[in-house]
Amino acid sequence: MIDLWYLDTINIGQPDMERMLKSLPIEIAKEIMRYRNHQDRLLKLFSKLIVKKYYECSTEKFSWSNWRTAAGGKPFYSGGKKFNISHSGSFVTVAFSEKEIGLDIEKCADFDIASVIDYLHLQEKKFIVDANNSRDAFFTVWTRKEAYLKAKGVGITEGLNHENCLESSVGIEEKWFLTSLPIATDYKLAVCSQIPDSQINQLELDPTIFYH
Repeated sequence: MIDLWYLDTINIGQPDMERMLKSLPIEIAKEIMRYRNHQDRLLKLFSKLIVKKYYECSTEKFSWSNWRTAAGGKPFYSGGKKFNISHSGSFVTVAFSEKEIGLDIEKCADFDIASVIDYLHLQEKKFIVDANNSRDAFFTVWTRKEAYLKAKGVGITEGLNHENCLESSVGIEEKWFLTSLPIATDYKLAVCSQIPDSQINQLELDPTIFYH
């Protein structure tokens, strides 16, 4: 089973953000404040708070000292479930699983598709070119590709065209399973895990649960 928790930060103002920052260890708060943009700070802040809330709701003791970062930059919680974070626009999302997991959300903004399409798998390229809405098709492909690479823990430069991520399962020696999910208008989201046909429990969070 996979748990997908997400939050729209669009209505969270500066006072609430500053109040939440004070609840964090000073080093983590400083890390967030290095971002100059208010929205970037919000997304980074609430990605961490969602993970904390999840463990608290799972009756597991949470400690910031168990928050670690792998060599590739992927955060993990020592001794707890696997998780992966993604944010775009005003949304921050976190997926939790017993096995390795990848997650990607993208706001479907205008993008120069031609600059990257030739780097994709031939079937992915055909899917985009043949689509009535090439922008939506591109972000469907892109989120699935990102989720797959994040689940494997490899960089995007290590092979955009090696795998067709439109398939429900990808990989030869080890299988990874991909799912696209609706989350909000003008957003695309995909989840990748090693669990076949896994149930994905989606939960949209109310920001006020973090204010207590």
